[in-house]
Amino acid sequence: MAKIDRNQNESRTENPDMLGAALEYLRRSWSIIPIQESSKIPIIEWKEFQTRQPTEQEVRQWWAKWPNANIGLVTGAISGIVVIDIEKGGSVNGFTATVTSHTGGDGWHLVYEHPGVPIKNSVKHLAPLTDVRGDGGYAVLPPSLHKSGKRYEWSISPDDADFAPLPQLVLDKVKDTVVKKTDWAQFASEPVHEGERNNKAASYTGKLLHDLSPDLWETEGWVSLKEWNRVTCTPLLDEKELRAVFESIREAETKNRAKQSETQCADGEHNPKRDALADKLVKLAMRDGSTVLFHDEFNKPHVRIVNGTHRETLSINSSAFKHWLSHSYYSEYKKAPNNNALEDAIRALIGQALFAGECMRLHNRMMREDSTIWYDLVDEKWRAIEITAEGWRVVENPPTLFKRQQHQAPQVEPKVGGDVRDILRFVNITDEKQQILFLVLIISYFIPGFPHPIIYSYGPQGAAKSTLSKVSRKVVDPSQIEVVSLPRKEEELVQTLAHHYLLFFDNVSNIEGWISDVLCRAVTGGGVSKRQLYTDDEDIIYNLQSNIGINGIELAAGKPDLLDRCVLFELSRVQERVDENDLFVAFEQELPKLLGAIFSALSRTLAIRPSINKEGIKPLPRMADFTIWGCAIAEAIGYTKEQFLNAYRSNIGQQNDAVLADHAVATALIDFMADRESWTGSASDLLKELKCAGENLADEMPKRANGLSKELRKLKSNLEEAGLIVKWSKGTKRTITITKVAQNIAGIVAPSFSPDITPIQEDGIGDDRCNGTVSGSPSPEVREIWTEDDKDDGDGAFEGHVPDGTQL
Repeated sequence: MAKIDRNQNESRTENPDMLGAALEYLRRSWSIIPIQESSKIPIIEWKEFQTRQPTEQEVRQWWAKWPNANIGLVTGAISGIVVIDIEKGGSVNGFTATVTSHTGGDGWHLVYEHPGVPIKNSVKHLAPLTDVRGDGGYAVLPPSLHKSGKRYEWSISPDDADFAPLPQLVLDKVKDTVVKKTDWAQFASEPVHEGERNNKAASYTGKLLHDLSPDLWETEGWVSLKEWNRVTCTPLLDEKELRAVFESIREAETKNRAKQSETQCADGEHNPKRDALADKLVKLAMRDGSTVLFHDEFNKPHVRIVNGTHRETLSINSSAFKHWLSHSYYSEYKKAPNNNALEDAIRALIGQALFAGECMRLHNRMMREDSTIWYDLVDEKWRAIEITAEGWRVVENPPTLFKRQQHQAPQVEPKVGGDVRDILRFVNITDEKQQILFLVLIISYFIPGFPHPIIYSYGPQGAAKSTLSKVSRKVVDPSQIEVVSLPRKEEELVQTLAHHYLLFFDNVSNIEGWISDVLCRAVTGGGVSKRQLYTDDEDIIYNLQSNIGINGIELAAGKPDLLDRCVLFELSRVQERVDENDLFVAFEQELPKLLGAIFSALSRTLAIRPSINKEGIKPLPRMADFTIWGCAIAEAIGYTKEQFLNAYRSNIGQQNDAVLADHAVATALIDFMADRESWTGSASDLLKELKCAGENLADEMPKRANGLSKELRKLKSNLEEAGLIVKWSKGTKRTITITKVAQNIAGIVAPSFSPDITPIQEDGIGDDRCNGTVSGSPSPEVREIWTEDDKDDGDGAFEGHVPDGTQL
């Protein structure tokens, strides 16, 4: 492994959720303890947690008492983890790639799978500036704060990679094979007299060297032998003579180990018994023809296995597959397979998957194949929903291949009899146009394969922005991680987007230029690669087409490209509130029928979509595919396409206003043209005019004429929406002409929306199809309810309507 060269992080992330992180680690079955923020010292007496994991209640109590406490991982068998702690300046050469964190002290924590034998802690013995945290040790976890002011961060997250086996070079050095104290006492308690000293020394040396790894023979073996001589021999054996005994036994032990190595495995030559066992494991994995080896579009090896009555798709490199293969072997032969043979078998299966297996694309949560949509329920049975123009059904063993992320949560099983508008009871959207857009957006997220707008909610504290995000996430893509903060590095943002089907960024106050660019690329779709941490030539490739949500107090997205890809929801502060837990209990009760209604609407959408003619939608906005699908969705849920287009174009106008209001050049130009019909001149002349027209904006204006031209080109379409046409002349002396025209956004007059829409009845097909009904607006006999939450921004949680008299 090459030495890691990495740009260091800037200062700390503000206010990370330490309790949430600790609970997430606890769910991984890791033993967690609180650590002092200013040091690496445990706050509690932690010895008992070397043999038992804390309860969730204990963890909650600790971080309630010490909310800023760092997070400690008790290493060893209790957590199934060994950590190699490499300080700043240390080398990672020789270590295999595994889950890795970048420490606040600019070092590295390499996190390996515990090998199942005692691993002692080692300080600077393995290598310079390198410690081992094994049984009875602990290590600090992200996002803990180092005294330097930097936070620990995952470089290779446990969400993204499996824990590699502990390297043999480490295992040989730190495996806990030191002579037991009882053995020492036996030798030390009996005086050794002249005439028997050599034989006793040979016997004791033989035991020492047999139990120690060769690299410890000198540092521990020779030192222990000299101490034995000092304590037990009368008179003392001459040190030269003692050394001769030691060397003689060392030579004999070396030859004995070499002989054993020839039998087992030496320099790549395998033991025939081990080879036979590996072959047996491979045949066991493939014995009934149901196991399918393949590789994905990024040439990563996978396997599809039968587990009971259902099929599962696993990475061959994953711990899950290794455990399945071990279980299969034990079930067949009633004994555990040799670990070396198991690794040999897995390597053989990887080769078959890469070179003989078919290439199959894996999908995250949803996929569209021709006129069929598949939705992964992410349940234990690996079931999926099949949606076609004829209806939808639950499929026990779907042919479609899905990949799963550790953060994903199972979706409820859908039921018939719901109404898609029921979701409006749980979000703070009261404007009819905004409600249409929200319903269309949510349903559109269930149709993969085209760019979807970013759902962007903003408003004052207490406007229930976070609740809108959480409700949307629970409907479309349930996860243990409902909302996240914006990452501070591009590779982390890309990686985060790649592992979620629908992801919400919470409480966003600023969107830097590079973040805006990444989000734009992610929405539009395309491949992104990043270099693997431990190799020079291989890349990790992500194929993104992300569905994204953002919320914040203010509209932080000021760049035109990003706003063009958004649908904006400006929320007002709510008045009456109820407890968030009670509210989400009510939501969870409605979710099965709500999901069934969405799938029924999707089925109707697939039937309507071929009749939507894009030629009849002029002008098509940037999100053209969404606009066409949106027309079909609107009709499927009881609206007209004109109502949807009117709502969407109004929202685009809102986006345009936001761009112009946030941009110094646009603001100054609109003021400059207020009493003019046209203007022509050079970019330099225009820059002078604009600086005069907007004196208070002079500091925000471009410094040079070419910078002004660049900004005007970015704003060209937005200015046109505001009634200003910008054109550049051709030739040696280039000029800019600005002409004022009537605004070209003409709202489509839509028929008034009736609360008494005629129900649309859909007959089911077979017992496993659904009957769906689209009803009108919520009944007038409703009351508004709201919740409070304990977030710093004061943002409310649940909002909407429930039937009057409902008890929450």
